[in-house]
Amino acid sequence: MMNKKGEISPFATMVGIIVLVIVAILVILSLTGFFRPILDVFDKAPSNLETTIQSCNGYALTKLKNSYCDKFSEVRFEGKSFNEWINCADTRLELTNTLDCDGDEAKVFCINLLSDPKFTSATINGVLCEQAVDGNEAHYGTEITS
Repeated sequence: MMNKKGEISPFATMVGIIVLVIVAILVILSLTGFFRPILDVFDKAPSNLETTIQSCNGYALTKLKNSYCDKFSEVRFEGKSFNEWINCADTRLELTNTLDCDGDEAKVFCINLLSDPKFTSATINGVLCEQAVDGNEAHYGTEITS
């Protein structure tokens, strides 16, 4: 029997139904958490802090002072409930290779970060960076201990 133009064959209908059933099953399995053990494998990747430590050791080893001193990463230290910005000069990193920075990098980063209206406060290298009362200048100074 010949198909007429615009007519869907029974085979195409069956394939469409099978595809819809498979998609429905996958959606139900994902909503019930069936794939969670499989996806947990991706959580084993190095944390942002570990990646930053590895990068800093590489910068120091290759004497890339600008990357070592001027590049800040947003990380979360273990036991902290907030993210903070750090560069390789942060002494908490316990690096195997180090370089000396000029010292004003964190203050400059603080001023630049707080010039963005979405930031009213930030922690940089363990030190609180807050906007001044007049809003024209950022102050960098109070060390965070908890």
